[in-house]
Amino acid sequence: MFDLSITILGRRSAGYMAAVMLLACRSLAHESPEHVIEQLSARMAAGGTNAESLWERATEYRSVGRLSSAARDLAEAGRLRPDFLPILADLALVEQALGRSAEALATLNRALEQAPDENARGPFYMARAELLVAQGEWTKALADCDRAFALRPEPEVEWFLTRAQIQARLGRFPEAATGLQRGFELTGHAVLEAEWIEALLDAGQYKLALDRIEPRLVESRYQSAWLLRRARARLGLGQPSSARGDLHAAITEITSRLNPVQAEPTLLAERGLANALLGDKEAAGQDLRIAKAKGAEPSLVYRLEKAVAERGLARAGSR
Repeated sequence: MFDLSITILGRRSAGYMAAVMLLACRSLAHESPEHVIEQLSARMAAGGTNAESLWERATEYRSVGRLSSAARDLAEAGRLRPDFLPILADLALVEQALGRSAEALATLNRALEQAPDENARGPFYMARAELLVAQGEWTKALADCDRAFALRPEPEVEWFLTRAQIQARLGRFPEAATGLQRGFELTGHAVLEAEWIEALLDAGQYKLALDRIEPRLVESRYQSAWLLRRARARLGLGQPSSARGDLHAAITEITSRLNPVQAEPTLLAERGLANALLGDKEAAGQDLRIAKAKGAEPSLVYRLEKAVAERGLARAGSR
C-alpha cells in the first residue's frame, strides 16, 4: 500500500532532509553499503555514538537485508533522540518486516504520543492502520484511517487507496466508491479513477461504472484491465454473451504480454480473474498461486481470491 519510511515522515522535517542530503551525497560517491557501514562504525568508535549516525547505519543495514542490526541501531537512535519521529517511523517499518507486529504497533503508538501536533499524527494513524490490517484488525484499521482523514483536508493519494481497500474487506463497497470518487475529483489521479470504478462494480453500480469504462477503453493502448472491468459490468447488467467476448479478449492480450520467465503479478491477477469469471477455476487458481509466489500483495489478488473461493460466482459461461 505504501512505504512507512516515506509516508510517515511527511517529507517536512528539517532533520530528515539533512539526513537525506547526507545519504544522497554518499550515493553519488558510489560507495557500497558495506563500506559505509564500516566507515560509520569506525567514526562512532572514535568519536562516540549519535542518533544521526546510527540512523544512517541502520539505513545501510536495511539495504543489505540485515534487519536485526538495523532494528538495534534504530532503537538506540530513538533512545538518544526520542523527539525525532523519522527514527520511530523507520523502526516500526523494520519491526514489521521482522514479524514483530506488536513491537511495531507499540513504536507507532509512541510516535503518536510524541507528535508535536494533530497534523503530524495523520501519517502515523495511516501507518498504524497498515499494521492493524496485517493483524486482521480491519475495523480498528478503518477507525485509524478516519482519524487521519479528519486531520488532513487534502489527503495523499495512497491514503484514499488504503482506506478503500480496508472498506472493501469490510464489505462497505458504496463507502469505498464514494471516498475514491472524492479522491479522484480532488487529485485527478488515474489510479484513483480506476479503483473508483472497481469499487462501483463491487457495489453493484454497473451502469455508472460502464459509463466511465467505455471512454477509457477507446483511449487505452493496453485494454485488458478495462475489458475485464467492462465484462464485470456487463455480467451485472445481464449481458453474459458480451461479457464472455470481453473476457476472452482480455485473456488473449494478457497472455501475449506476459513474460514466461518473469511474469508480472498484476497481469496474472487480471488473467486469473478473467478465467474465474469464465468459470475456469483451475486456470484461475493457477494464476493466483503464481501471482502470490511472485510477491503479489493481498490488495492485488483480493478480488481474484474472492472469485475463486465463491461457489455462487456469477459466470459468463464455460470455456
